[in-house]
Amino acid sequence: MIHNLIDNRIAILTMEADGRNAMSAEDLRTLASLLREHDASGEVDGIILTGANHAFCAGLAYNSAERAQQTKEPQLAELFPALEEALLALRAVRLPLVCAVTGHAIGAGMLMMCTADAIFMTDSPKAKYGLPEVMLGLHITKPMADTLRMRFSEPQIRRMLFGGSYVDVETLRSWTLLDGVEPEDKLLDEAKDYINVLRDHLESVRHCKEVL
Repeated sequence: MIHNLIDNRIAILTMEADGRNAMSAEDLRTLASLLREHDASGEVDGIILTGANHAFCAGLAYNSAERAQQTKEPQLAELFPALEEALLALRAVRLPLVCAVTGHAIGAGMLMMCTADAIFMTDSPKAKYGLPEVMLGLHITKPMADTLRMRFSEPQIRRMLFGGSYVDVETLRSWTLLDGVEPEDKLLDEAKDYINVLRDHLESVRHCKEVL
């Protein structure tokens, strides 16, 4: 489920599902639709993507226990196109887009995080960040790889994909990925402050994002 709240002309989209916020194909299509709607409406000055349940997004609603290829393919045939649609919608947003990462960002969560103009992340040492696709017998597609390259270098992507291990917030900070590390209850305020600075310059923001 995607909760959609407008607060002082800022759209706050909150992912919530199953305690870890693993996204279904329907969730991803809803997210893409809301992003396009808010970006075109003229009624908001920025968008924040965040998660409930002390998590951001722990991947796709994929049953990894069903390892046989014949059971994987029907799941992926729906999930991967929906994820790519959501990523393209996130990348196409012309308004300021901020991720308030409240916890685990794994697989799809890491991908969505990469599309943001700014990332504010919880300081929780328990939160996990990574790309476990290869260890689950999955892969990434070209749109997913292109999205990862918006934030990570090629060696960093390979380390996460092929190393099979998670990284922590201090590693991400050392990679200069983050715009701020805060207690979870401060993340939305930091994200709103970022958008507030840009409110009076939205035309320039749109132009720069289109060029980029």
